[in-house]
Amino acid sequence: MSNLPSTADVLIVGAGPAGLTAACCLLLRGIRPVIIEMAAGPHEMSKACAIQGATMDAFQYIGLHQPLSREGQRLLFRTEFDEIPTDFKGVLLIPQNKVEAALRQKLAELGGTIHYNQQLVSIDKRGDIEAHTESGHSIRAKFIIGADGKNSTVRSMANIHLEVQVKGHTGQLADITLKHPIDSSKGMFWCFSPEGARGCIPLSNRQVRVVRTGRHIKKGDEKDEGYWREQLSKISGYNLEMQELGWNSFFFVSEQLVDRYNSGNILLAGDAAHAHSPMGGQGLNLGVRDAYFLADVLSDILQDKQSTSALDHYSSQRKTRAKKVVGNVSRFSKMVDLPWWMYWLPVLILFVMGWVPGLAKRSAVAACGYELEDMKEVKRRKRRG
Repeated sequence: MSNLPSTADVLIVGAGPAGLTAACCLLLRGIRPVIIEMAAGPHEMSKACAIQGATMDAFQYIGLHQPLSREGQRLLFRTEFDEIPTDFKGVLLIPQNKVEAALRQKLAELGGTIHYNQQLVSIDKRGDIEAHTESGHSIRAKFIIGADGKNSTVRSMANIHLEVQVKGHTGQLADITLKHPIDSSKGMFWCFSPEGARGCIPLSNRQVRVVRTGRHIKKGDEKDEGYWREQLSKISGYNLEMQELGWNSFFFVSEQLVDRYNSGNILLAGDAAHAHSPMGGQGLNLGVRDAYFLADVLSDILQDKQSTSALDHYSSQRKTRAKKVVGNVSRFSKMVDLPWWMYWLPVLILFVMGWVPGLAKRSAVAACGYELEDMKEVKRRKRRG
């Protein structure tokens, strides 16, 4: 039997990026959460690969900005960043498993523990919340954070419903180790053809992520090395030759958003609250920022600096942000899935966004993960430390 505590101020369900971020932020504010995870241990899949400037601000608070910056590949955009109050301009390309490994190491340094093989089976919401696991443990908590992914058990048990649920087109992606190094400073790019769109994202000078979308993609092809060799041969801009096929995935573009982020003292963060196409690179970023803001709110409530009404504000604020992100990612996904004879349109849109002054500023803000109205809040948090 695990030495799982029977009480906690905050119980976190899920040890992915959102759950780990919430745990680290709470520990830094003097709150000791309990973290349970249904899996037997950490996963090694690369999954998401892009961290925005706003997310790096959260990691700076935790103390991870420097190690992550050393591990990742910085991607800058030809647009205006000067007025954005973040030290991290552009996007950092780094696989999710490396981000999670850094978060787990920081969690251990702060004295936190992940309790693996703990499947949540029920929640009793009378009085203080009592959570029960499949292994027979019971944990009484003042708050529960559901950071347990797209098929969230916490969301279901809290009777929080999906307000938006749309399925769109399909896609494939793969991380590929190359035989020969490339100039990764050239950045990512998209190629368009009658067969669909192909994107190439350099993760290092010897590894790239290749994304393919289209109307005639077959599930199972993504497991075939020969298939990806063919895709590499059709990507312009690099002379690419595959050495090894790494993590790969076939995906349906599914968009979902909850009707609210909390039910009383049960709260959601990350993919438990929102999901969308992986092509926008937004899932990890939005989830980490959910957790960062939520940890701030919960620590203030537990230290009597705010009332529990702040939970409703968290729910409203994060849902508004998620709705905008899901909408933006949906539009981007549709843009790269246009009929081949319309591929001039996304090229024109991206050109206009990068060079028209007003739109360039908005593009820069969005690329860093902010919106224009975020600026005062970011400055306030930096002053607060």
